[in-house]
Amino acid sequence: MKLLDKKVILFFLIRCIGVFMGLITIAYQYQFTYELKQFFHQYIFLSLFVYLIDGGYSEKITQNNSLVSRLFFRKTIIVFVACIALSLVSYYCLSFNHIYLKWLLASTFIIPFQMYADVLYRIILKSTQSLSFVVYQALSPTIILLLLITSKSFIQQNNLWIVFVAFNILIQLVYLLYIYLTNKNIFQLTNKKNSNKLIDTKALMYKLFPLIVYEAITVIYNQSANNGNGFGLELIRSCYFIVGFLLLMIYTKSNTIFAFINKSKMLGIVGVITLVSLGVSLAIAASKYILFKTIPVIFSIDVMIYFLMIALYSVYLFKYCNWVFIGKNK
Repeated sequence: MKLLDKKVILFFLIRCIGVFMGLITIAYQYQFTYELKQFFHQYIFLSLFVYLIDGGYSEKITQNNSLVSRLFFRKTIIVFVACIALSLVSYYCLSFNHIYLKWLLASTFIIPFQMYADVLYRIILKSTQSLSFVVYQALSPTIILLLLITSKSFIQQNNLWIVFVAFNILIQLVYLLYIYLTNKNIFQLTNKKNSNKLIDTKALMYKLFPLIVYEAITVIYNQSANNGNGFGLELIRSCYFIVGFLLLMIYTKSNTIFAFINKSKMLGIVGVITLVSLGVSLAIAASKYILFKTIPVIFSIDVMIYFLMIALYSVYLFKYCNWVFIGKNK
């Protein structure tokens, strides 16, 4: 077995630990009041603005294994200033019916940082520090869970979002500082012409699709369910969670993954997502029972949106994987 394939197996095992802790963290977040639960759920939606500004650039980094361009870095700085200004004006001058929308507005200042970090993570995954990224991804949900549990005893519940956002950023900054101290080459900038394209339409669509599905299904569910007692939001987030898990494997460009996709076609992808997401859902339910002695209530709408997301994400992963591997093994 090739070294890269052994590394992928190691990535998979470490990532499984992160997934397990992430499940417990999700279960914990969805036990708060309805509005705070909505904030944790919709916090992911901020990624839409990250991806729109990114313009598919990080997807091209994944495909081409190039460094960050100076133009992209300059754009990040400009967007950072604009987002801070927009957040402050919106937060203090506009009025919303739901408080979690105000929380989301206050969280938008992380968008430029997350945009830059997302590109760096793709480069790190193709470097000698790739294992450290998987370890970081496995540890971060554990740290956030412990911080939320600890903070709950001396911080008002409505202010827990501040802890969640602040330490999301802090954990990433600490990790990137470690990478900078051990491998400054990852942070080098390039003037390559093929790195200066501001928007790549196909790459952008590949980047946006999982999030568009996530948000569209969330809106449909919130309109149809009319209550916060179902298990639907947890199912939606767990499916999205699994897509991220599988994309991390694809980013490594392993020959094993490429061979599996080519051999099993769509059936293999559907099988993997169904089995893994089912395991994720059961683990979230078990975590809620162990932590809070509550058994999740599952309605028919929960089951419907669950299988709809599996179908959509299966098609997406199959097409995305083949796009990433264009020109490989041919």
